[in-house]
Amino acid sequence: FYRKLSLGVIALYTTLVYCIGTASIKNLCNFAVYVWSIANVPNNTVSCLEPLNGHFNEMYRTNPNGGGISLKISTKPDDINITQFEYTVSADNPDVYYDISNIDGYPFQNWGFTLSSSSPSCSSIFCSPGLRDCPYVFNQPNDTFAVKSCNVLTNLTLTLCP
Repeated sequence: FYRKLSLGVIALYTTLVYCIGTASIKNLCNFAVYVWSIANVPNNTVSCLEPLNGHFNEMYRTNPNGGGISLKISTKPDDINITQFEYTVSADNPDVYYDISNIDGYPFQNWGFTLSSSSPSCSSIFCSPGLRDCPYVFNQPNDTFAVKSCNVLTNLTLTLCP
């Protein structure tokens, strides 16, 4: 009896631990892309996404200071001209809040990108190649329309150069 109960508790715990969505980036560009996942402190760890099908994935995580996570994305191995895929989750809220920011540059202006979700009820974001200011993202610090929300179980995928 106790062995079955223990296995049931382990299975329940495993389900609870993994019952959260992911933030993913898919690189379809014909060049490498660099990603930094930043919370409340700088992070020098960079992921290089190979051309034409490189991937970056992380389970949603919280920021120790209560703010969000920024996936800083660049076409060069520095974080100067970046697009940011930002998300925020908290233990007391069943939603993930997300947006794309081009305030600190727009390295994918010539190629565009799409942010899609695993749920049809969640808002997608599409930026056509060649647009100077994408109408669905933060282009200025005072833009307030760009934040979307969805259930925290939803997976979000940013596809570069779709």
